[in-house]
Amino acid sequence: MRILLTFTLFTFVFSTCQPVEKRQHTDSYAEAEQIPLRYAKRFQVQKYQQAYLLEVNQASDTFRYVLASAQEEIPDTWKNFTRISTPLQSVVCTSTSHLPALEYLGVAHTLVGFPQSVFICSPLIRQRIDSGKVQELGQREGINLEKLTLLQPEVLIGFSMGNESNTLKKIEDLGIPVIRNADFLEDSPLARAEWIKFFGLLYGKSEEADSIFQVIDSTYQSLLSLTKEIKERPTVYSGVVYGDIWYTPGGKSWAAHFFKDAGANYLWQDTDGQGSLSLSFEAVLAKAHQADYWVGVASFSSLQEIRETEPRYADFAAFKNQQVYSYNKRMGATGGNDYLETGYLRPDWILADLIYIFHPELLPAHQSYFYQELR
Repeated sequence: MRILLTFTLFTFVFSTCQPVEKRQHTDSYAEAEQIPLRYAKRFQVQKYQQAYLLEVNQASDTFRYVLASAQEEIPDTWKNFTRISTPLQSVVCTSTSHLPALEYLGVAHTLVGFPQSVFICSPLIRQRIDSGKVQELGQREGINLEKLTLLQPEVLIGFSMGNESNTLKKIEDLGIPVIRNADFLEDSPLARAEWIKFFGLLYGKSEEADSIFQVIDSTYQSLLSLTKEIKERPTVYSGVVYGDIWYTPGGKSWAAHFFKDAGANYLWQDTDGQGSLSLSFEAVLAKAHQADYWVGVASFSSLQEIRETEPRYADFAAFKNQQVYSYNKRMGATGGNDYLETGYLRPDWILADLIYIFHPELLPAHQSYFYQELR
């Protein structure tokens, strides 16, 4: 056995002179280490020496990327996958949910372009937009390819929803690598927040990303411990009517998780949907007319505005008792909503807000960050 081990090491050291043996070594001995993730299910990571294989799962599609410096040797079995040279120096993002990770990791300066940048809330990135360091790229589902080509980012981070898939294919045809992000498909707040580790890989900041997420997870668990044994759970409903349809979170959705963890009884928590449910006004009124709280009322800023838009809203007990809350407390200079930006990375802040709404005695000194009570 010792002789065999010595021969193997000898072959490794002198493999630069023996390309056939080197190829055999890479195929036979490259045992990649699986990097554990605690909550996220939509991406996986393997590590071999200083290279990483990143797998992103979007619905029925799996996308694989090799993340490594230009000099790093990788296993032959990885060479058919898209290779990205890391750490990144320039990037285009396509969702505001991507941006807080860049700020927390100290790499916001690498963002060079964004579609529909009016929706960005971050003061730091808004300043970079105003100074011309971040270029406006048009509509997300129809990015201005001419502007994008002039920018020549190292990577565009996108996601596939409907028409975006065709746009991403066109961008790849231009020779600009596209990395899919599937954070929006995760079914729990902490799973979505754990995607900061995805960005940590792209920037060579995995240790920093792990540390940041550990704080978020620890804070969330501490808050969760406050509500686990609660017996009296107030009832809550959410959403508003658009046209003839009332859209409310499905029972397995990101938002529904928050209501449960905050010690409330969400009236549609037993449904299976991870996205939104489409209901009639009458169906919601029949089930929620005596509910204690109405949380999540789109862009409404006052009870009067709600009543003027649809007088029947005033028939709900939560409206009559002034227990209506929006998540619009932190809005950007051009209308961006920080709940839909920082909130995805800081579910612990959202949970603290909701516990304070449903059970204020548990967090008597809390100052609401995202939510505000409408009057």
